[in-house]
Amino acid sequence: MTKNTLAHITLTIVSIVYGANYVIIKFVSPEPMGPSGLVLIRTIMAVAFFWVAGIFVKKQKEIEKADWPKIVLCAFCGSAFNQLCFFQGAVNTSPIDASLIMTSNPIIVLLFASVLLKEKINSTKMLGIALGCIGAVFIIMQKEGGNTSSSLYGNTMIFVNSILFGLYIVLVKPLITKYDTITLMKWIFLFGLLMLIPFGYNEVMTVNWAKFDDKIWWSFFYSSAIVTFFAYVPNILALRWVSSASVSSYLYVQPVIAVVLAMLWLNEALSFSAIFAAILIFIGVYLVGKESKS
Repeated sequence: MTKNTLAHITLTIVSIVYGANYVIIKFVSPEPMGPSGLVLIRTIMAVAFFWVAGIFVKKQKEIEKADWPKIVLCAFCGSAFNQLCFFQGAVNTSPIDASLIMTSNPIIVLLFASVLLKEKINSTKMLGIALGCIGAVFIIMQKEGGNTSSSLYGNTMIFVNSILFGLYIVLVKPLITKYDTITLMKWIFLFGLLMLIPFGYNEVMTVNWAKFDDKIWWSFFYSSAIVTFFAYVPNILALRWVSSASVSSYLYVQPVIAVVLAMLWLNEALSFSAIFAAILIFIGVYLVGKESKS
């Protein structure tokens, strides 16, 4: 099996894991565990994993002094506050809305790349950005429809998460080529953990673990451990084997999984407004991606 084939199989599994998490997280948060507490535990697991894995990485390159501020910023955007916003959003809005809003991420990445990396934006890209943003805002602002659990606060948090993660992707790109994945991730998540402690400590300490039944335990394990080890880590590794455009294209599998599971497990419906907004976002990202390859 070639690395390219392995990468695409990995990305398919990653997309399914991420897509299911939009729904499964509802069974464990905000009750019996608050979203910030869940993020803190998830990050503790990630830190433990990366630092243990780092023991087996030979010839780790020492972090250069000039790169420490970049790593701290990556921790803020890609480990700490993006997760806080995502979990706050995911437990306070519809899984369908949340997964569709996240598909705007490639557009946000392009905007940051144009500002920070000086990538040019032509008229076609501008049209794609405009359509994608209109679609995202349309979903964020909808108050009712097929998704009775939709909320402005939750949708806004998901969008802020997408913005932070988009900035993270642009900032971490040059670091990924400079340092090995484990070394980079162990520092990013360690700094992220330090930032998260003030937000999640009280929620972790007040959890009544005795009230966890089998369903909650499995949901907790899935949203904390499985999503971290079988989605986040493989997704980073896949970036070494295939292009970022290929990785981002799998983002569209997630809403499909989220929609199906939300309908089956949460009795939610896919509203016409959500479909219309999704079409705008998909067309927008297609135009941006099409031009990026030329």
